Amino acid sequence: TCWFGSNLSYQPAKGSVCYDNKDFNCEKLGALYLGTKAVLSSACPEGTHLPTDTDLDALAFMACGGSFDANAENFCSNFGTMVKSKTGWDGMAGSDRFGFNALASGSAARDDEGEYEFFGIDEKANWWAIKDGIYGTYWLSNNSDQGNYMTMEDDTEYSAFSIRCVLD
Repeated sequence: TCWFGSNLSYQPAKGSVCYDNKDFNCEKLGALYLGTKAVLSSACPEGTHLPTDTDLDALAFMACGGSFDANAENFCSNFGTMVKSKTGWDGMAGSDRFGFNALASGSAARDDEGEYEFFGIDEKANWWAIKDGIYGTYWLSNNSDQGNYMTMEDDTEYSAFSIRCVLD
């Protein structure tokens, strides 16, 4: 599995936003994309796709010989440290051992009026993925209650997260 080395920063006409509505955040961290089927199904360039749970397991196995799934018997609990960038993360940066360079790009939520509220820059990262045909997110956090690892969960079309594409 071959992953992009950075978050996607392409901004379609609608469905994406820069953190705090500042262009320099898109340049540095990539854009945040709404979780609508229309946006997510066309976000990755031709010849690439949103990561699947299979792609995530392959990355976790490469990083530390374990599974991405926190409920799996061979769960890789130090995965987050190995894929986090060497800078940022509010003092809890990782080793970036495999060049994944996970940046703490934060996230956003859109309200019914179309306004965005932004969360967690330099503290967490969420990326869109797909599992069994359902869009969800995988995430990293500095919160010690949530751990320093990745996990996958369902999310809504009102959430905006980063995208990291995988080659077909």
